[in-house]
Amino acid sequence: MTSANRPYPNVEVDPALRDLLPADTVADGTLTIATDPSYPPMEFLASPEPGGTPELVGADIDLGRAIAAKFGLKPQFEQTPFSNVVPAVAIRQYELGMSSLWADNPQAALVNMVTYLDAGTQIAIRATSRPPNQTTPSFCGQSVAVEEGAEYIDVLVKQSAKCVQRGQEAIVILTPNSQSRASKLLEEGKADALVGDSPTVQWTINRSGGAIVALGDPIDIRPYGIAVSTRYPELTRATNLAVQQLIDSGVYREILSRWQIAEGAIAESLVLYGGSEALD
Repeated sequence: MTSANRPYPNVEVDPALRDLLPADTVADGTLTIATDPSYPPMEFLASPEPGGTPELVGADIDLGRAIAAKFGLKPQFEQTPFSNVVPAVAIRQYELGMSSLWADNPQAALVNMVTYLDAGTQIAIRATSRPPNQTTPSFCGQSVAVEEGAEYIDVLVKQSAKCVQRGQEAIVILTPNSQSRASKLLEEGKADALVGDSPTVQWTINRSGGAIVALGDPIDIRPYGIAVSTRYPELTRATNLAVQQLIDSGVYREILSRWQIAEGAIAESLVLYGGSEALD
């Protein structure tokens, strides 16, 4: 059994939380969690040793394991395309969805969202590159790597149109199908800049040995959320309480620090009910 399928160590079962769970969640002894493992350091595949079999790891994976431990259940992570995570959770194909999901995006209205991390949009460039002079980078005539389907693509398209209106060259928008591939384009010098969620861009920066640097601070800070079906109000409440207990106990901070994303820590986990305003 890989570590992803084991409850997080030294986290005790809370009988009161377990009693809140729907009967069908407890029945098989597992907590099924949908994820798309292409977004380090949140969820990705990595080999524990050179040449070994890749295993599912990351901050979302560890947090999911800790929630399962609180419930007295075994975590069972199911890999699925990112675009399928929320819809599949909405119809209860999976019990939770943990995949770097913005808690307030339009698709989030299909499910309840339990908040657990603050993140933003981050831009990175190679340390040897000449940064744009503008306070808000326009990147006219430059190439920018951004994961396919990311919200920031719309921003780049609008910026590119303004470049053309000013008589400048358009932005070359590169849209690989995973964040890892977007990062690789910048690492290999095939893109002038990288745009993505602050945790994964910072991960790329941290691993670059100084070759890649942040361009400004993250902007548009928003919460990540754990998706739970609106047809699972009890599971939503139990998940919210479990996350709060992990925050209060220090296990949450331990997980974030391990994956170098402690700057996104929150003090209180809230719930967005089917896209409505957060309630505690």
